[in-house]
Amino acid sequence: MNRGSNPRGDASYRLNARFRKESGVFLSVAELAGRTAPPESLELPRSLAPDDTAMARIRLQFADEQFCYTTRLAVRITDINGARHLGNDSMISMISEARARFLFDFGVEESADEQIIVTDLATTYLAEAYARDELRFEIGVADFNKYGGDIIFRITRPVDATLIAMAKSGFVFFDYAAKKVVAMPEHFSARFPKLVRIQPGPCRSAEAKHD
Repeated sequence: MNRGSNPRGDASYRLNARFRKESGVFLSVAELAGRTAPPESLELPRSLAPDDTAMARIRLQFADEQFCYTTRLAVRITDINGARHLGNDSMISMISEARARFLFDFGVEESADEQIIVTDLATTYLAEAYARDELRFEIGVADFNKYGGDIIFRITRPVDATLIAMAKSGFVFFDYAAKKVVAMPEHFSARFPKLVRIQPGPCRSAEAKHD
């Protein structure tokens, strides 16, 4: 970009323009506020067009029979962010705690040579949660393959039946001694014989135990 396109010689403007050029779309805060007109017209890609920006772009839907376990967690005051609702980082921590309870209560013990590791996490936020809200986590498994599968979550606020979030956490079995992904042990998949085929299975509840 030449100086004619950047009359102020602003370093941050040049950096933003460079990023915009390399990535295809980038508007600086100044441009978005109308303080500085962009030097050229930009066309948003279809994925960012106004009619496609409504929450949530990721959609997670699971059948009721896929859930086989429930537990409850309370939102702490330290879980609240600057917008005065449950923060994204705190929700991820709560999901991790619910996952740990699920595996423990199903008798899944992780040894030094055979551990489950998380490969990805997808979450959709559908409503706000606030300090001292008690949230219900329904948990199940889905899409088993040779090396792992998904642990799924439905998070609600029972007091008003509000759906707060949905989540899906991918996992694989990993041998830390050999430093490689390994096949899912038969004793693990055997704990979910019906859920592997996505059929109704017996449900457990940790609500009384962990309240």
